[in-house]
Amino acid sequence: EEAFKEETIVKRVEKKVVHRISLEYDVAKAVAAAEALSRYIERCVLSSIDHKLTSIEKIEERGVALHELEKTVDNIGGSYKIIAKSEISNIRRKCIKKDTENEKCDIIVGEGKWPEVEAKSIDERNLIAHAGLERNVTECKVVDYEGYLLYNSGGWEKVKHILNRVISA
Repeated sequence: EEAFKEETIVKRVEKKVVHRISLEYDVAKAVAAAEALSRYIERCVLSSIDHKLTSIEKIEERGVALHELEKTVDNIGGSYKIIAKSEISNIRRKCIKKDTENEKCDIIVGEGKWPEVEAKSIDERNLIAHAGLERNVTECKVVDYEGYLLYNSGGWEKVKHILNRVISA
């Protein structure tokens, strides 16, 4: 069964042609949640989280602190909130605190500086399933035991491309 459906209905009596487009509920919900999350995070980062941040360049230098991202996620409803909190918790546990020997950190972490890696290929399903924190485009730096996240070089462009393609489809 396809997630995207379309049909054209010709109503001769009313002299109308109606073109209907539909998406399965779960797919539409996931796309809307991903788009809403990315727009909300962008607004929060640019306005309320740190008033000193006035441009994307400054955000790219500093990144978004995990505690700031957690506050942002608290304002999201539904199952996407649970997924995002789980992802942030995993990053904190595996990559910052390194609480476990059996689990490795899935993203590249720099101590006090950005690792500066190029974005690899990105999987659309993984991007949505991991609340936008897909490991191939996310990097982390640790400063004074606080983790900061950022999309790596080329990563944000890949994320925007996927979101635009999914929304436009």
